[in-house]
Amino acid sequence: MWKQLSLLLFLIQVSLVLQPAGSQTLTEAVVTTEQLTLMEEVSKLAGISYCNEIKAPFHCKLWCSDFGNTTLIQKFTTNDFTEVHGYIARDDNAKRVIISVRGTEGFGNTIIDMILFLSSDKLIPGCPECRIHSGFYMAWRSVEKAIAIPVAEQFAQYPDYQLLITGHSMGGALATLLGLSYQNLGKSPFVITFGQPRVGNPAFANFVDTVFSPLDLTDSQKLVNSSSLMRVTHGNDPVAHIPFQDWGYRHHGGEYWIHKKRENMTITTHDIKYCHHGEDPACLQGQNFNPLDANDHDTYFRDINPKGKC
Repeated sequence: MWKQLSLLLFLIQVSLVLQPAGSQTLTEAVVTTEQLTLMEEVSKLAGISYCNEIKAPFHCKLWCSDFGNTTLIQKFTTNDFTEVHGYIARDDNAKRVIISVRGTEGFGNTIIDMILFLSSDKLIPGCPECRIHSGFYMAWRSVEKAIAIPVAEQFAQYPDYQLLITGHSMGGALATLLGLSYQNLGKSPFVITFGQPRVGNPAFANFVDTVFSPLDLTDSQKLVNSSSLMRVTHGNDPVAHIPFQDWGYRHHGGEYWIHKKRENMTITTHDIKYCHHGEDPACLQGQNFNPLDANDHDTYFRDINPKGKC
């Protein structure tokens, strides 16, 4: 219910403004089979964050069985009004520690989404001009505290493991911010988000690009072992269009746009376009904002928000 209310409130906001057009130039790159496989796999890990009944060692009704030799380390919920949920797991086959952050569910998350004004500057280490969505900023700091000890304990035991951070929708925005946190701690995280909204101002978008160096064709074979970020979008996902650029926001780059619509979600590499720059009109930014395309937001290789099915 709260998710539908959140979308309704966004529609009211949309009626007050016009969406600006993008202006960046496309940087072409071929999406590899390895990248496609990784996106499909991680979309399941992002979707599992919606499962309230996930249990140790790593059991749920949907996709948990696809991840052999994976251990649930901890489910987490922030202990303030933000009410952000997610989980930490360890995949011993892939040798990675996983942080997955759930998207908008519940009243607290809806409040986070609605605190749209940009934060003050000088809050992001290394970027004094960066300003970000104030609701996401508060939630980010809360999640940092909630996961700091269990994540540190995992790396104390498994120092050679890769850190993978993922999330859908609001969870994707927080995954990006957590990526900056752990990059600052020297963990070289790999971040993959699905349907994330814009997070901050142009200075922030440029900073994210600088930190993660979104992959181009020559780097694609180093995908799993490199510190990088993949921002996956689909169709005309309305959440990926907001908050609007007129409000001072801008997307970072590294976009992988699935341009096949929901009706047939058997995706090949030919169905995904890579856009190096944020706000590239050759990718999702070239679509006209339409809140009626909300199904595109919930479909990333599958119904990424299982809505109580697990």
